[in-house]
Amino acid sequence: MPRVRLTDTQLANRHFAAAIQRQKIMMQYKDADICRLTGISVPTLRKRRSHPEQVTLRELRRLIAKLELTREDVCNIIGIPFQEDNRR
Repeated sequence: MPRVRLTDTQLANRHFAAAIQRQKIMMQYKDADICRLTGISVPTLRKRRSHPEQVTLRELRRLIAKLELTREDVCNIIGIPFQEDNRR
């Protein structure tokens, strides 16, 4: 059976879940740690991971800051191409 191509939204959703999971592992955080840092409850965090389109701007900003997501992560999450900034 041929592989089905992901939509841009599905790909962005996967980037969101992957970025959170990667930083969870790298920073040795549990879901409860992320929730404490961002002010999001554990059930809400789990819901947001499975339905990223429901993440509020406030929640996204907190996740970006507290999990130290890169600019490339943020671009992938919102579904725009990342371009390296060569300005100093």
